[in-house]
Amino acid sequence: MHEETIKLSTLEYRASAFSALWGVWLLLGNDTSLDAVAFQELVATWVDLIPGASARISLGVTSLIIGLVYLAAVRINGLGMLWTPAFRLIACGFNSALFFSVAWSIAQVDPHSPGVFAYMAISLAFANICLRNVRRFEISILIMLERIRGRNN
Repeated sequence: MHEETIKLSTLEYRASAFSALWGVWLLLGNDTSLDAVAFQELVATWVDLIPGASARISLGVTSLIIGLVYLAAVRINGLGMLWTPAFRLIACGFNSALFFSVAWSIAQVDPHSPGVFAYMAISLAFANICLRNVRRFEISILIMLERIRGRNN
């Protein structure tokens, strides 16, 4: 039996694109994009992140930047061995927490909304990728420690 697997980097390309495109979607929206009662808690969290900007702009800019740098980290991969695994881990953790907060915000208004399930599934997908990146991050830390020890000897 032939088993097909999807490489982690393939999943990460898609995840980083999703993050960036979600940011673009928010930035292209209008001021009513997050006006639904279900997004009140989400908006309260993001409203003051960028002074003078709406929660939609703060969230859109942050998601776009995280997505693009995450995409660059996946693309660079081994060439930036010391920083790319750390950023890949951070980006997945950020996205997991972000989409969990969207699900949480919706659940406060309507716990049976399909949005709760959809955003929770997205959050868990990012959490899964994050957990799969822990080993890469660990290897990077070990390499850095070896280099530091080598300089001190």
